[in-house]
Amino acid sequence: MLNSNGKISLQKRSKYKGENPGLYDKTIGGHVSAGNSWELTVAKECAEELGFPAIVLLGKDFAFAAGNIDLRILGIFRKVAYLPNFNPIRVTSGKRTFIQLFMTTIYICYYGSHACFADAESGGIETFALKELRPELEKHPEKFTEALKFMAEKYGNSSSPQAGFPNSKNLY
Repeated sequence: MLNSNGKISLQKRSKYKGENPGLYDKTIGGHVSAGNSWELTVAKECAEELGFPAIVLLGKDFAFAAGNIDLRILGIFRKVAYLPNFNPIRVTSGKRTFIQLFMTTIYICYYGSHACFADAESGGIETFALKELRPELEKHPEKFTEALKFMAEKYGNSSSPQAGFPNSKNLY
């Protein structure tokens, strides 16, 4: 999730979570319920976990919205990738590691205000300047989930049209 100052917000998982406790992770995540679309799930999880409304937009609609919608009241998402066999390493609170297979869709989100974790599953949020994130990931990899490290490496340079946002081709 990028804000209007060009910073990325990461969730710090609660130290009481069973998996990846206390680590920095993607801002939101969730499971698609039977009969629901990926897009509906994104909007639902955003409202539940971050407390703001959001919509998934495509191509030109996303570009238009980035420059013409008040992003302090509505978050906009754009699909970056679909991974049918995403298998990140997960760490339990007892430091046991395992791999869990997921079908995953990755989105980028722009939101111009403050998020608040509404579901109390988070230990907080930290905002990084985009150019600071890669050095932080390299210097302190133990502070981040394997899934976040993978997404930052693979999709950190995803280009996105934006007006009033930094060029996301230069995320790092």
